[in-house]
Amino acid sequence: MSKGIIDESQYLRVSESIKKEIEKYIDEFLSIENPTRELIIDLVEKIYVYQDKSIAIIFTFNNY
Repeated sequence: MSKGIIDESQYLRVSESIKKEIEKYIDEFLSIENPTRELIIDLVEKIYVYQDKSIAIIFTFNNY
């Protein structure tokens, strides 16, 4: 195996581990009853409020 190159099975194993960790953090965040202002500021990039009173929230992270 070349230095710095991983095979597909290694990639899949690491990828699955990272996905599980991200899901854990998302679940923890969603269970927070009263998130702090600082937490919300860190997670929300933009909030759009439209004339029809609908709202769009753009988060600072990508949805996987």
